[in-house]
Formats: sequence, C-alpha cells, structure tokens
Amino acid sequence: MTEITSGQGMLMIVMMCVVLLFIVMRGKRMDLLFGFVLRVLCGTVCIYIVNHLMLHFQYGGTLGLNPFTLIASGILGLPGLIALYAIKIVSLL
Repeated sequence: MTEITSGQGMLMIVMMCVVLLFIVMRGKRMDLLFGFVLRVLCGTVCIYIVNHLMLHFQYGGTLGLNPFTLIASGILGLPGLIALYAIKIVSLL
C-alpha cells in the first residue's frame, strides 16, 4: 500500500470541494460559478502578460501564479489584480 503525501492529500481535498460545489450549484446559481471561473481565467492571462512585460522592462516585481492570486482575481476581478500588484510594488520599496 502506498502512502499519500501532503500535496496529494491537499489536491484530493480541493477536488472533492470542487465536485461538491458543482453538485450544490448545479440547480442554483450556475452563472455565479461561471463568472468566477471566467474571472480566474482572465486574471491568469493578465498576470501572465503583465509578468512578461515587467520582465521585459527588467522590473523584478512580478506576481506568482498560485491559488491565492487566482482566488483573489476570481473574487475581486481587475481591481483585485491591481491591488495585488500594488501590494507587491509597495513591498519592494
């Protein structure tokens, strides 16, 4: 029998939460979930483009693509991304 690492366990918990969310939201407000996923995808593309532009101009204040930044962009949208970059820039001063 193989052991489950902490990363695998966390991934399984997240996947179960996503499946449960789809089951609960299936008959209700699916447009909210669709909007959240759309904002996450747009936020991911925006972070990727802005990071490449910042690296092109040799500025080191790039954001990482991690669950926290993606959730912030999904919930808050463009103002959330601007706030994340503002926090990153202020932390570099």
